[in-house]
Amino acid sequence: MRKMALALVAIFCLAALWCCSGENRTQAPAEGGKNAANSEIAGETREKQFTEEKEMGFLNLITNIKRTEKNLLDGFCDMYHPTVKKEQLPGCEGYPYSMWFFGWSVTDTNPGYPGCDAIFLARGKDPYTWEVWAGEDAWDGEMDIKKWVPIVTADEGAWYDNWHNGDPSVVKKDGVYYMMYSSYASGPDMKFSWESGDVDGDLCCVMGARSDDGIHWTKSGGPVLVWEPEIDAPYFGDKIVSPPDFRGLYHRPSLMFDESIGKWRMWFDYNDGRYLSVGYAEAEADADIMQKSSWTELRNGDDPMFQNFPNPDVIKIGGRYYMFSDPGVSGHGADPGLAPPLGWPDRQIVVAVSDDGYEWRLAGWMLPDSDTPANQIPCGYYEEGVLYIYYAAQIGGGKTPEQYNWRYDRIRVIEVEKEEFEKW
Repeated sequence: MRKMALALVAIFCLAALWCCSGENRTQAPAEGGKNAANSEIAGETREKQFTEEKEMGFLNLITNIKRTEKNLLDGFCDMYHPTVKKEQLPGCEGYPYSMWFFGWSVTDTNPGYPGCDAIFLARGKDPYTWEVWAGEDAWDGEMDIKKWVPIVTADEGAWYDNWHNGDPSVVKKDGVYYMMYSSYASGPDMKFSWESGDVDGDLCCVMGARSDDGIHWTKSGGPVLVWEPEIDAPYFGDKIVSPPDFRGLYHRPSLMFDESIGKWRMWFDYNDGRYLSVGYAEAEADADIMQKSSWTELRNGDDPMFQNFPNPDVIKIGGRYYMFSDPGVSGHGADPGLAPPLGWPDRQIVVAVSDDGYEWRLAGWMLPDSDTPANQIPCGYYEEGVLYIYYAAQIGGGKTPEQYNWRYDRIRVIEVEKEEFEKW
């Protein structure tokens, strides 16, 4: 079963790939791929966005950055999505920073722990020096991955949360830590799509959790965001060709409590029928955000907030919002003479900016580090005039696309001074 699970991981990654790649910009993906859809999505949002990108000429190449190519965390099998906050957790005096990230520490699928992907935690003395949680009162600063212990794992008894836990987004409010994360699960029949007898395919949704210390978490009792038709129908899964009306795959949340509007805000990505695009939901300040009923989805279905923009991470600096993503840059107008080859390397860090968190414009993209084909899964953090963009470096390699290693084996950071990113 582990081999089947790993095969589905690869297919799931490829689904993200075709949704973002530049070669899919003008045509739907071929039949037979996971999430394949042959529908054309009409809508002013898409046409306006594509027209604006065309009129801009080539997508701006952001060069006013500082990159060290220094590994902050490394030695692991496949880990990414480093969400960093200046939060000193209880018992962590001298370590004012926290990082929540996820994936596989020692080997594929984290054998020995429930499910597949799991969420881990690191504490930092500064934005560059990290130790990973290794169990109660233990931390590892030597990159001894066998000591690392996840803080959130799949619930094998829950049909909505029994395989993949990842993409953590964390906010502390009124002394409580709130997390939104991605879940991949079997659906109500408790059988995965690669197992005999499955009738409802698989399910992707956004789950929630809360904590008093940022380490020990209590999960929500069900999905916080989910495309309802996906729950009990075979829209998605191994060897399932998703039909044209598929608008699910809710994943990769970015949570914020926005003081300026007095509401909870959540950006996420989903399948808009052709790409992984940005959806959006809000909840009132006093709402129980662990409940699906507390959230109102304002952008979804055929009306994404931003199209072809997977893995969104949103932060606010002053009165401006910054969204970090890793779409295929050729699909957003990068100079063909600079853009990496199509496929996985075409996915690079892209930044969008907004004055209100609703209407966005592209600011530009960044080249990968010199020793990796792709910098992906970016997460932003700001402090004292410096924007830190944490990301994962992909392994790559191989002579054919099938041999390309899509795993991430290093977590790094890029810095941008305030006077520079305010020009975006």
